[in-house]
Amino acid sequence: QQDCAVTLNGPKAKINCNGNTLSQVAKPPNYADGPFVGGICLNDGATAKYCNVEKFNNGIRVTDGAEVRSSFLTSNNNGIVAVFTEDVTLTIEDTDASSNNNVGLDIGVGNGANAQLIVKGKVTLNSNGLVGMYSVLEANTKLDIAVLNDATLESCGNIVDDISGVVPASATATFSGTRYTCDQAKVVFNGDGGGTVGTVVPPNCQACPVP
Repeated sequence: QQDCAVTLNGPKAKINCNGNTLSQVAKPPNYADGPFVGGICLNDGATAKYCNVEKFNNGIRVTDGAEVRSSFLTSNNNGIVAVFTEDVTLTIEDTDASSNNNVGLDIGVGNGANAQLIVKGKVTLNSNGLVGMYSVLEANTKLDIAVLNDATLESCGNIVDDISGVVPASATATFSGTRYTCDQAKVVFNGDGGGTVGTVVPPNCQACPVP
């Protein structure tokens, strides 16, 4: 099994799918038996836009920053998986990572990194099988999630939590901006191994739309 169907490295590497769909023959729910683990892998600031990605374990996998724009990541095990080991930024704009088996947006921060997620336009993380947005921070890391003034982040109808994560005592997670739509009761953060929770400035959720 190969790692990624498409791999882009560096800030000058860009793919415009023009609304076409990248898919493979694989069985739900986790799509683990296909020829590729991931659909598109973006490394070190690469960009993907206008891409529809389905039937992969990870629709888009980001390593140390990227831009994801105007894309649909649905019917995967995870929509977007982002790993930060450096002080870099992931920008997501006008993208839908809903209706995946596991998580819409999965973020991991390690190696003492100060990571940033910038949300532009409308980003939707609805109706995923476990969590809309899930973040795991290692010790001595920071994650800043910034929803810009004209942007919205909606995470509703996810089976377990809408926004949750693991923030150990020496880590910090900050949600800035006001236009979050989620179920406040399904915003949950825990410490590492059940220990003390670090510093969390949670989102202030507007109520989810009534189905």
